[in-house]
Amino acid sequence: RGYKEVSDDSLWALADDMRDRKEKGEFKTYREAYRWAEKNKSTFNVPNITASKLERAYHKAKSEGRVGEKKLQK
Repeated sequence: RGYKEVSDDSLWALADDMRDRKEKGEFKTYREAYRWAEKNKSTFNVPNITASKLERAYHKAKSEGRVGEKKLQK
């Protein structure tokens, strides 16, 4: 086993990056992208990343308006 790539990104930012990589065709599903990150990535604030932690962090950030497309109000 090799070393994990360590990042100073927050968990939600890492999840957003993995979703972007999925959208560019690198992975078939978001879950597959998150599982890849689980094995290959680490952050200073969360050394043991899991797919479910990434999912929760992304959806929390989305609900706070940090990521995702903003809906236009009519």
